[in-house]
Amino acid sequence: GFDRYFQIAPCFRDEDGRADRLAEFYQLDVEMSFVTQADVFATMQPVIEETFKQFADFTGEKREIIWEKDITYKEAMLKYGSDKPDLRNPLEICDVTEVFAREDVTFNAFKGVI
Repeated sequence: GFDRYFQIAPCFRDEDGRADRLAEFYQLDVEMSFVTQADVFATMQPVIEETFKQFADFTGEKREIIWEKDITYKEAMLKYGSDKPDLRNPLEICDVTEVFAREDVTFNAFKGVI
């Protein structure tokens, strides 16, 4: 067999038309054996970049794709409280346990849950 395979195929939705979905579209189907997540990213990022370079110029200006850095599940949960954070939002969770654990803090709404 093949260790890697791809096809570009036309697809049709067999459902009532909706404003947020196309009834007809093309799909890139990729199958890869014995690869890591890094292998998939290394294969797909250039495809996505080139697709946007060639077909996403509907505004009249070229835009560079900036890939976000990879973060682990643990880091995402600690910093954002979600395994799929919206990184456009700059807010991060801040551990303030030490602040409210002090003896001089009497506000029980926070101190009571530490």
